[in-house]
Amino acid sequence: MLKLEVSVHTVRRRLHAQRRHHRTPAQKQALNEEHRANRLLFAEEYVDKDLQFWGRVIFSDEKHLTPQHMAGNVAGGGIIRGKKPSTE
Repeated sequence: MLKLEVSVHTVRRRLHAQRRHHRTPAQKQALNEEHRANRLLFAEEYVDKDLQFWGRVIFSDEKHLTPQHMAGNVAGGGIIRGKKPSTE
């Protein structure tokens, strides 16, 4: 093993130069029994919807969009939102 003295700042600069940046993983809330029950109720409510219904739904992830997300200024986010029926 090499025993070199190097500062944290030097290491960080070298990593950034190679486009390797420190990222903190997102903390997700653990599901409790109430969450599980609510998800099951939601699934049961929508399981029998037809293709016409699902054709009017825009799928995204579980995060909430803000105006900054909509403008493309912030990464991530999303909602499930109905879209207007086609006029064609």
